Amino acid sequence: MSVRTQVSQRILALHAPMGSVTVAAAVVLTLLLGACGKKSEIGPTQVAAKVGKEEISVHQVNFLLKRQPPVPAAQQDKVRQEALERLIDQELVLAKARELKLDREPDVIQAIEAAKREIVARAYVSRMTSQGSKPTPEAIKAYHDGHSQMFAQRKVYDVQEVNVQGTPDKLAPLAERLKAAKTADEANALVRSASLLSEVRGSTVGPENVPPALFTRLAALPAGQSMVLNVPGGAKVVFVTSSRAAPVDEATALPRIADFLDNSRKRELIEKDLKELRAASKVEYLGAFASGAGAAAPSQLPPTAAGPAMSPSPSPATSEAPSAASGAVIDAATINRGLK
Repeated sequence: MSVRTQVSQRILALHAPMGSVTVAAAVVLTLLLGACGKKSEIGPTQVAAKVGKEEISVHQVNFLLKRQPPVPAAQQDKVRQEALERLIDQELVLAKARELKLDREPDVIQAIEAAKREIVARAYVSRMTSQGSKPTPEAIKAYHDGHSQMFAQRKVYDVQEVNVQGTPDKLAPLAERLKAAKTADEANALVRSASLLSEVRGSTVGPENVPPALFTRLAALPAGQSMVLNVPGGAKVVFVTSSRAAPVDEATALPRIADFLDNSRKRELIEKDLKELRAASKVEYLGAFASGAGAAAPSQLPPTAAGPAMSPSPSPATSEAPSAASGAVIDAATINRGLK
């Protein structure tokens, strides 16, 4: 293993615990600051340690601690010391990296610039989304009362999906027979008899997992009936095998709704602001990108507390994501395509 590889791996290991900033961004930003900063300007009382001629400030320790979960008061001194030790190790590695001139390599320079762009843009988004007021208690309660199927009357459904691979001309002759099938096994046998590939997968879904229009159809399915959805590359036949009440009490629901509404507000601000920025700026596509101008969706702004910009809104009904162990989940993207 080369010295350069060892240094790279050591840097990654040192930064692994650092919260929201990506490992790569944290590494290259530290390289940038280490290469350009003048630590001699740090006042004597602000210096936590010296590594050779380089100084590590108390501010650096505090900044690192802010990115870690809170700890009990009795453990704070220990955690602060551990943070300082990590910064010392980091400084030693960075010194070796500079000695090898890694901070001058084109890929590293590009990574530094990318990290700067991401961090500064995230700071702008954070400031921009802090505008406006948070949802009022009245708005939160109104949302709760107006979405009883997600809270007081919430149900979850055990479903079986037959995922079929095939072209429209191959699936068309099976359409009516699939609709008449009473079970997933029966539908799967029909598909196999037509020499098409398929698989049966089970999952449990609630109103937060699928679009409202589809959930209404799903909840209305009598036992022994299915709905057939067209999806890219084939079809999806969905059977409800059972259902059960799974209410979310008001005390649990209200804080989730508050977060949901606040995140929705932030998401709307991001989308509105990005639209205005594009409208006010001249964007010119050049070279190989000229032919695809406007074909793709606008790029996302960096993630904020609201989650990734323009991603599907999380549901306030439950904070738990569907478990991969539960099998397939009727995902919103697939179902939206199927409803078209």
